[in-house]
Amino acid sequence: MKKEVVIAIIVGFVLGLAITFGIYTAQKALKNKQVPTESPSSQIDLTPSHSITITSPENEALVDNEEVTLTGTTTSLSSITIISQDSQIITTANEQGNFTATLELSGGANPINITSYDPDGNQAETQIVIAYSTQFEDKSEEPIDEE
Repeated sequence: MKKEVVIAIIVGFVLGLAITFGIYTAQKALKNKQVPTESPSSQIDLTPSHSITITSPENEALVDNEEVTLTGTTTSLSSITIISQDSQIITTANEQGNFTATLELSGGANPINITSYDPDGNQAETQIVIAYSTQFEDKSEEPIDEE
């Protein structure tokens, strides 16, 4: 046989051994690698971590007092800003997340923006409208004029 043919066979054999060794090493590494399993605690939580709820007065409430006490709940120790046409208040929620503020209202509809910032810097906001009117005062105590 010619030398070139023998050299080609030897080079092909060495190259084949190198490729086979590489495949064997890769398969061995993949078998030993642990695939992480997804546990329920590692799932993404889609519920908001910070929210704000106004408990009193209800949205679109009609009141006959110039001042109204706004109460609500949010994340504990959050900073709350309350902005209306006539008032700008900054307050803090207590350890249970409850807060209270007294607002002055102007006649008619009063849009009120309430924003809460939790200690981690997350923001939650809501808006309510309170209507102030003196037109529905209780007139039942007025004497009836009988002639």
